[in-house]
Amino acid sequence: MNKKRLFLILVIAILAGIQVLVRLGVFDVLEYWEDCDKHPKFVDTSFATEVTMKDHWNKRKLDVTVTDPNDIKALKEIFSKCAYTTTIPACMLTEEVSITLTNGKKSIIFCPSFCKDNFVAIGYSNKFLFIPAKQNKEMHRICNKYGLFIPPRLL
Repeated sequence: MNKKRLFLILVIAILAGIQVLVRLGVFDVLEYWEDCDKHPKFVDTSFATEVTMKDHWNKRKLDVTVTDPNDIKALKEIFSKCAYTTTIPACMLTEEVSITLTNGKKSIIFCPSFCKDNFVAIGYSNKFLFIPAKQNKEMHRICNKYGLFIPPRLL
């Protein structure tokens, strides 16, 4: 293969990779990793006194209330610490698999992505959180404790 053809293939591959990263919203969320506490687009979870989890995907019927106060506090903190973006991630998100924070009068629904990305949709609001790896691992630990597996088992 000649050098011009190889160079052209390399350039096309790099441009395609950049396009994928842009579509995934990676460039939008990079600014939130370092300065989560300083960004104005936060989700208020302070009102929540109860957390429920739901998995109705593919004929499952999991509806569970989080009972450990430490788990409730951790989930509230995870969802309130990072700013949201309106860049749509290339992942499946649905309220059929969700975590709801509520006080009985006011609620907010978080829908973890089905893929391995750290995105969580805020209901159907067209707003998305990028959960950093450490907090994402903690969220998964809590969800697994109550029987909610993310990504959900497709079978």
